Amino acid sequence: MTRAERGRERRSGRRALLVRLFLLVLVLGLTVVSGLRLADERAVAAQDIAPASPAPAQRAAPSALFVGDSYTQGTGAGDTRRGYACLTAAAMGWNCNLDAQGGTGFLNAGAPSVPGSAPFIDRLGSDRARFLADVIVVDGGRNDGGLPLDDVVAAAASYLRELHRIWPKSSIIVVVPTYLWSTPENYGYGTRLAEALRPVLAGIGGHLIDPLSERWVAPEQVARFTWTDGIHPDAAGHEYLAERLTADLVRDGFSSLPVVDARAAATGVAG
Repeated sequence: MTRAERGRERRSGRRALLVRLFLLVLVLGLTVVSGLRLADERAVAAQDIAPASPAPAQRAAPSALFVGDSYTQGTGAGDTRRGYACLTAAAMGWNCNLDAQGGTGFLNAGAPSVPGSAPFIDRLGSDRARFLADVIVVDGGRNDGGLPLDDVVAAAASYLRELHRIWPKSSIIVVVPTYLWSTPENYGYGTRLAEALRPVLAGIGGHLIDPLSERWVAPEQVARFTWTDGIHPDAAGHEYLAERLTADLVRDGFSSLPVVDARAAATGVAG
């Protein structure tokens, strides 16, 4: 082989080596890129199948807020939890929240000697801050009976509309105020108040329960259910009122209330 031929062979070998090195680098680069792409795809897939954060636990039972006076407070029962309001809540499967102050009403601020005593509407801000309420039962107006009816109706209408504004999704129920001995014949104030509140409740999607026209307490039952003060129900009277109110609530479709007050109990709001 001549010197020229040997030079051409060496140059050809170097070119072949360079080609093989180039192909090797190309293959390695494609392998790295493919590996990175596969890792990215696996990461995306992992994100897609990762479990979502669990939603806050919803309350199992609806919460009721009862607003009223000493009747609603349970005076005569020995304990607020044995008053007709919380007995009714228990029978319906509701949590019982209570804002009841003796002597108060839609207008009546109660006894000046009782700290914090105020008409219903002045307690709304505190109620909203303290209580969850999927249903609100208002039993009051007894202590407004000596005031002009038009003024009582106007105050009650303002209160109920504000109640609806603050709790727009909650059920609002008004129980016509009565005493144990009240009948449509001897308690005209209650009858007139009930009739005046019907259109107000219709305007906010509320509901009226009328123990007066339904004659919950028969004359012969009054003495058996009256506490020693001659005004309030005793423990048996509260139990009886709870039975009658529960029956009306079931009849009127309140057995399966949804939880609509969506604020979390973790905020410190009572159930």
